[in-house]
Amino acid sequence: ACNVACHDTLLTLCACHLGDGPTSLRLARGSPCDLRTLFDVGEPVRCRRGWVRSARTELLLTHAAVWSPAPRREFLPSARIRANLVLASRCLAHRRRTHSSVIDGAACGVVAALRDACRDLDHEQVVRHVDRLVGWGEGLTPAGDDFLIGLIAGLDALVQGQQRRHELLGVISQALGRASQRTTPIAAHYLQLAAHGHHAQP
Repeated sequence: ACNVACHDTLLTLCACHLGDGPTSLRLARGSPCDLRTLFDVGEPVRCRRGWVRSARTELLLTHAAVWSPAPRREFLPSARIRANLVLASRCLAHRRRTHSSVIDGAACGVVAALRDACRDLDHEQVVRHVDRLVGWGEGLTPAGDDFLIGLIAGLDALVQGQQRRHELLGVISQALGRASQRTTPIAAHYLQLAAHGHHAQP
């Protein structure tokens, strides 16, 4: 992927095999997968009359399709949800054997405390633990930020018209918006999107 800065937001150009997203431009099949051959860090990119141009690259936008997320579906039966969670836990445990993360290490106590605060609908503690995770951990988008984006996506799916859950989601969204300046520009962009209910397809 290649991120193009435009004022306070980013446009992410990504290879065709990656998922769609609210500010992503997925390239057509047959486009190079390694975008480092197309762009240099810091070079200007110009957009005009349906074209995006850099020193070595031209992208035609006139045939681009606009992506929007699929409508929400009804919840699966509880037994199916439990089975999916078991499968996800197994896959995660397998990955953890070769890929360590601060989420499983130094931050695991904060993650557990945040989970409990969400369950108890304790706004003050939720904000405290969200603030601790922003910008924490490994990766171009720090692991703490990735965790928070997944958390708010999951909570958003579970609100289902329940006022107290909706209020909790609003508290987390506001906390992410305030704290996003304490992380990398790419992570800040995705935290801001998540705070407004926008998530990438994966």
